[in-house]
Amino acid sequence: MTTQIADPPAGDLQEKKPYEGRTTPYVLVTVATATCIFMSVGYEINIAGGVSAMDSFLEEFFPDLLRKQTSTNNYCRFNDQFLQLYTSSLYLAALSTCLLASYPTRVWGRRASILISGLTFMVGTILGASAQNIAMLLSGRIIQGAALGICVQVTPMYIAEMAPAQTRGALMASLEIAHSIGIFAAGIVSYRAETIERWGWRLALGLAGAPGLVWVLGGVFLPDTPASTLQRGQPRRARAILEKIRGTANVDVEFADIAGAVAKAQGVRHAFAAVRQRRYLPQMVVGLSVPVFFQLTGANSAAFYAPVFFRSLGLGAQSSLYSNAILGAVKVVTAALAMRFVDLWGRKKILYQGGVEMFVFLIALGALLQYHLGLHEPLDKGVGIGVVVVFCLYVGAFTWSWGSLGFVIPGEIFPLEIRSAAMSLNGFVFYFVGFCIAQWFYIFLCAMRFGVFYFFAFWIVVMSLFVFLFVPETKGVGLERMPLLWEQHWFWKRFVTARVDVHPARAPDDV
Repeated sequence: MTTQIADPPAGDLQEKKPYEGRTTPYVLVTVATATCIFMSVGYEINIAGGVSAMDSFLEEFFPDLLRKQTSTNNYCRFNDQFLQLYTSSLYLAALSTCLLASYPTRVWGRRASILISGLTFMVGTILGASAQNIAMLLSGRIIQGAALGICVQVTPMYIAEMAPAQTRGALMASLEIAHSIGIFAAGIVSYRAETIERWGWRLALGLAGAPGLVWVLGGVFLPDTPASTLQRGQPRRARAILEKIRGTANVDVEFADIAGAVAKAQGVRHAFAAVRQRRYLPQMVVGLSVPVFFQLTGANSAAFYAPVFFRSLGLGAQSSLYSNAILGAVKVVTAALAMRFVDLWGRKKILYQGGVEMFVFLIALGALLQYHLGLHEPLDKGVGIGVVVVFCLYVGAFTWSWGSLGFVIPGEIFPLEIRSAAMSLNGFVFYFVGFCIAQWFYIFLCAMRFGVFYFFAFWIVVMSLFVFLFVPETKGVGLERMPLLWEQHWFWKRFVTARVDVHPARAPDDV
């Protein structure tokens, strides 16, 4: 059974001529600028948890919650739906714009979408940092979420289309490094800002504008991708961009594949209707399952609420924020490991290893809380340190595997004709499930207590089996040659119709 399911590139895929070119300094600078966008995402997701652990912030906007903390049990100390709405409203706004982002991304181009989302993010940042009441605070958060919805839709697609096949996994995994750096920065800023009375939280929220400014400048100066440029009827410019990012004029094979994909895409008038076709079922099932499983690891929401979670265990505000900064550092290191090995080991091996690690650490975390955390007494200091260490290892295992590849796999498996619409749906699912878990995480924690970590461990087993059975290995496969993988997969090949070669024998006449 194992040999049947293993699906390395074979047959027609091996007979294709390899693409020319290398990973040029130009493409590295381009991708580095684009990944700074995800630094804003990581910072903004984590900073909400950081300021929520600050007494000055709670006193300003949630005074009732601050007064009643000591009267509730450890698992329910921060179980306030309005506070959770503040943090999770980012997801709620993002899921709505994910679907709307498909049109500008396809018609106006990837770069235009990056610029629009960057400007939107800066408006939300200014509004949130200057908030005088809860309405302004929530409005800023919602506007930022709208920007992040576009960002998650367009950025993985942008990098996938710019990167050469041999390093595409590493370059796309850099998104998680930037995301983790943003989380680490938010942890450090929260730790320092907590010492500034009354306005420290404003500084913490306002500093999101630093990576946000790079986001805007990237939208101004970044080139568009060859596929997007060709799709919008500019073949000469598309070829020039491809030659520049590959560092060679010998791009005929890759450009022909892109031109063939564009020709096929032009025959699809309604992409959201096209994604329902049987031939795209494999990509859609995998591409929409990945964000669901990404959130069901629990690590994203756990990191989201890490500072207040640590306070729930009896740590003080300073200790909880310090622990959160350590968590951010762990994420940076493990994301760098994923970037180093994703194109050497492949996607599936890393997902398997990360799944085993997360399962072990979740069981250990649940057991520590089950046997050592009472309802009203704080954890013993030694056990508390152990919980923080295991929690960091759990989030690190997630970052190394699902955290990094959760953006890589969807960004590379969709064919061009449905790529924009499919990534919009991917982003919608990502944020919808994320919103549900973020909004009710503390309800789960309050009701299930330590059992919530056993719940997430169960899903780790399910998603690892899903990867084993249904996800093909995409390491080293050209972006526009991905459809061949599904034709050779033991299960999905029954859903894929006979392939029609749409690649033109020569480039368009005006190239």
